[in-house]
Amino acid sequence: MLNLPVPAQMDGRVVYELLKEKTPASAPQKAKIENIETTVKTASGNYKLVLQRTVLGKYIYTDFTKTERVKK
Repeated sequence: MLNLPVPAQMDGRVVYELLKEKTPASAPQKAKIENIETTVKTASGNYKLVLQRTVLGKYIYTDFTKTERVKK
């Protein structure tokens, strides 16, 4: 379509959520949202770091990250 070469192998999954066809029983059914938080202390201040990710079967998607300066 865009004159891009077709790779010999591809990786990923079918996004059944966007298709009208029925999702096969072997496809992951329930997504889990995880929040990972940590605090970093530096000479210029303290920072809170947050990463939100969605886990769907063996696939992990980063939803967003957030950095917040924490007042002392």
